[in-house]
Amino acid sequence: GSDWFLLVGDDTAIPAISTILETLPASASATVFLEVVDRDDEVVLPSHPNSTVTWLHRGPDPRHAGGPLEASLRNYQRPAGNGRIYVACEAGAMRRIRAQLLTDKSINREHLVTRGYWKLGETDHPDGDYGQDA
Repeated sequence: GSDWFLLVGDDTAIPAISTILETLPASASATVFLEVVDRDDEVVLPSHPNSTVTWLHRGPDPRHAGGPLEASLRNYQRPAGNGRIYVACEAGAMRRIRAQLLTDKSINREHLVTRGYWKLGETDHPDGDYGQDA
């Protein structure tokens, strides 16, 4: 029943975002922000008739993970209607983006799903990091 979707992620989220795009109704719009190292890491995503994809490049230094996503979302204007948001990336960036969406963009937390797939400087980060305590 959503009119629009915002899908945000880094390289680790490409499979999940691809699956989401494949299942969205054609009537819904989808805005996708994907962050990768550089142009060579861009891939072909499943087509969706009402989607726009923006590729963001963070460069090879993993300390910049999430920076381009955060910057792009500062300028994001959500469309009218009912929407849903999915964010999956480095855990610290995910928590900052989650806070930004909840506070600055006044997103209803029931319409937001967040996942911290990995954490800078940490091995074996739990994939159950949903950022709800942020």
